[in-house]
Amino acid sequence: MSPRRLPWLLLVLTLACEQRPAELPPKRIAAEDGELTQDDPDAFTARLPLDPGSLGPSLARYGGDTAALADSARCAVCHGDVAATWLSGAHGRSSFDNPWYRSSVDAFRVDHGETESRFCGGCHDPALLSTQALDRPVEPEDPRAHAGIGCLACHSTVDTAADGNGSLRVDVTDTLFPDPANATQVEAHRSRMRPDPLAEARLCGSCHRSFVGEMVGTPHHVNGIDDIGSWRDGPYAGSHAQRIDEPVEEQSCTGCHMPAVPATHGDLAATDGLVRSHAVRGAHTAMADDARARELLESAATIDVARAQIDGEWLEPDALAASPRVRGRVAFDVVIRNTGTGHHFPGGTRDLQDTWVELRLFDATGRVVAEAGTEHEDGDDPSAFVLRSTMLDHEGHPERLHRVRRFRAAVYDRTLAPRDATVARYEATLPREVEGPLRIEALLRHRRHGRDFSRFACDAHRSDRGRRFQRTARSLDHEPLDPCRPEPVLTIARSGETPRWRRLHDLALGLTHNVQERLDEARPVLELARAAARTDHERAAIELLGARVAARQGRVEEAVRLADRAEELAPDERAAIARVRGEAYAQVWRWEEAAREYAVVAERAPLDTGSWRDLARARGSAGDDRGALDAARVGLELNPRDAWLLRSQHLALEAMGAGTPEARAAFLSHRDVDEGPRLLRVCQREIDGCDRDRQPVPTIEMRTR
Repeated sequence: MSPRRLPWLLLVLTLACEQRPAELPPKRIAAEDGELTQDDPDAFTARLPLDPGSLGPSLARYGGDTAALADSARCAVCHGDVAATWLSGAHGRSSFDNPWYRSSVDAFRVDHGETESRFCGGCHDPALLSTQALDRPVEPEDPRAHAGIGCLACHSTVDTAADGNGSLRVDVTDTLFPDPANATQVEAHRSRMRPDPLAEARLCGSCHRSFVGEMVGTPHHVNGIDDIGSWRDGPYAGSHAQRIDEPVEEQSCTGCHMPAVPATHGDLAATDGLVRSHAVRGAHTAMADDARARELLESAATIDVARAQIDGEWLEPDALAASPRVRGRVAFDVVIRNTGTGHHFPGGTRDLQDTWVELRLFDATGRVVAEAGTEHEDGDDPSAFVLRSTMLDHEGHPERLHRVRRFRAAVYDRTLAPRDATVARYEATLPREVEGPLRIEALLRHRRHGRDFSRFACDAHRSDRGRRFQRTARSLDHEPLDPCRPEPVLTIARSGETPRWRRLHDLALGLTHNVQERLDEARPVLELARAAARTDHERAAIELLGARVAARQGRVEEAVRLADRAEELAPDERAAIARVRGEAYAQVWRWEEAAREYAVVAERAPLDTGSWRDLARARGSAGDDRGALDAARVGLELNPRDAWLLRSQHLALEAMGAGTPEARAAFLSHRDVDEGPRLLRVCQREIDGCDRDRQPVPTIEMRTR
């Protein structure tokens, strides 16, 4: 039946998946004269992380006839286009029929038990978890192991919590499947399939935030995925407190990952011939390397060779072309910036990502005379700079196979927050005089999984169990996924002609993250960028970066002066400017002044968890225990397992004589692990590249020819 004959048949799925750009914390605090207050009758009680329910260690809860979670085929009768895109993507293939996931979860179940794997099932296997089928062997022939995150898993989610690990409540009752000719039934169906969480990013966040801890069997809390947190903290969610930046369009999860696509299967939810894609494309090119995945990756980040050092002097990169001969020691600062990803880049399971830099120096004849990262695609290359996080196991060694029960501490995270930049310094000693002009080229390359994990998944896929999953997938008309096929390797960015001010700004931004004793390296770059700025907004951005450097160095008067100058040039950027002022005051323990500035940040960027974390710490340090508690409780609505917010809450309650064992235990179980420094020392001593890559600005030696 055509939608034109049924004008009342609105976009049941398409509109249901439209998300509001950002949602405010459940308890919004209002600012009056710079002071934040909270009207809450339970203000002297602790806000604690969510405890697992009957399906623990998963945080998911289910009600109703959960067998329906495995029956997305019924939805496909009317929504063929939505179903087709869903089945081609990560949500349609999230369960045991996904060989990358299966290799990981099967190993988890062998090592730690079937019931414990509910931890994984809360997000990957709703059809198995909700029917308690995860508590026993999962057979390849079980259709529930091929059901993915089905239609009703999202369209029946009636509530969420901010904890992650599947912190949602699904109620599969009254799932009316209408007669398309009955307008009353269609309207009831439409209303039923649009629960409130579906319109907000918190639905995605309930699974796109994860952690391990005591409930999973590890001795202490370790954070994992947090795409929702980094999105909320950044400009795509409307939070503009990190830096002064060029404007970007606010985007929700669906805005990027569920674009409108042509409906070619007669989908009854189509309007103007379009439906929302449910393929949820991202960086998982091993699963689907199509135009949308490439579009997202190729707009995700930029790479640039920002400057070159010849004969001990830092020069603009075009100086290479003007040098007739070069010999001896050379260096290059390469800047990678997350310019188009609303969360960390790379995101998702950051420990499994394989995005790296290739750098080549060419002589006048086009011959490569020095290089780095160019052998990473096919083998081990110590000179490769890889954008990923690294988790250590109990022996202090990197865990590269995503065996999450082995996670003990995060040694470093080289991924990039939204609109942030990082710098890698490359050095080489040229063995002889090289004829110029020279040319330097940097590439940013990506594949979904590193070679170790790909081999791990491939070995499992070739087992008898893997072959049985392939046969069952074919019997269900699902194309089996093949982890043994070489994964696509994409060049997602390359160095080129970057406008001078942008190049200098991004270099300075990356250098502001350097260790404190090397922060002065940013100052001459800031001077050049200040001279190259063309508008007041660009000048304000540079002044604020200078203020941040001064703040980190404890030069509070200089920091405040530069921040004031930035505010004169860009008065609308109050949140970012107040944050730097707050950092300057906090660095020298002027806590009352810091608290006033952080209150402005929290008011103007209420989704930014860090704003509440900073405010709670400053108020508590200034002796304002009630104010610290107010701020901590709002921050905990955004991230209930933030260690610093739990600490501020616990200390404030203790100071007011209202402390509880539960608040203290929540803080202690989430604080940084005591054995972290020991594990880091082992990694630095025994693992090549560990000490180098944990530095904010690593120095990488190039190979010469």
